[in-house]
Amino acid sequence: MLYAFIRQGALIERIEIRADQPLPADPLWLDLFEPTADERARVETEVAIALPTREEMREIEPSSRLYVEGDASYMTATILNRADDPNPSADPITFVLARRTLVTLRYVDPRPVNSFAARIARQPNTCGAAEDALVGLLEAFIDRFADILERVSLDLDQTSRTIFDTKPSRPGGERDLQAVGPERIGDRGQGHRAVAEHQRLAARGEHEVVDLRVAVHERREVAAVPGRGLGMKHVGHGGADHGPITRT
Repeated sequence: MLYAFIRQGALIERIEIRADQPLPADPLWLDLFEPTADERARVETEVAIALPTREEMREIEPSSRLYVEGDASYMTATILNRADDPNPSADPITFVLARRTLVTLRYVDPRPVNSFAARIARQPNTCGAAEDALVGLLEAFIDRFADILERVSLDLDQTSRTIFDTKPSRPGGERDLQAVGPERIGDRGQGHRAVAEHQRLAARGEHEVVDLRVAVHERREVAAVPGRGLGMKHVGHGGADHGPITRT
């Protein structure tokens, strides 16, 4: 599917682009969700970019998650998906800033994408440019990660209290943890391991998205200086600066 976010007067509208429809001129944001080959090709041609394949998104090295190619800045982050499920997954999403358009390429549907889309529809004045859209979207992910980390921390605290506050029920003062009830141990009955996995994936995703947001702010600062070209630091996981990189 291909969605376009366009300005209509003072409003921002989200429209689904069908195969027989042309892409709108100067879109604010093009969102590719499980795109067909034709949808990918149309966006690549219209915006003059080369999108990574799904396999490339999965296999990209941490040190190559941020790079510049021509006039476009490419960023790929690992996002926590199905965060409310006992078995979450970590999936890549690619963000491309190309001239005046943000392009997102994704094969998952995490909550922050839809919540941010709804927010800019309600408050279009908060998103005046493609970079505003990218920063706002990244911040939506960061807020979501923070909520998840807080939730799983509370779950772990509750699990610990449940276990260690259980009164001895066996001779010799031993605790019968089966009496606690498996549904009360861990995240939604799936155990401590699932809770820890949520925490690990959320922390990883938050770290990567924060790196992306920092890089976007640096890009803005460089672009604001007369006589300087498009800038984007090459940042790997953990924020290590490997210097500017340009791919042609």
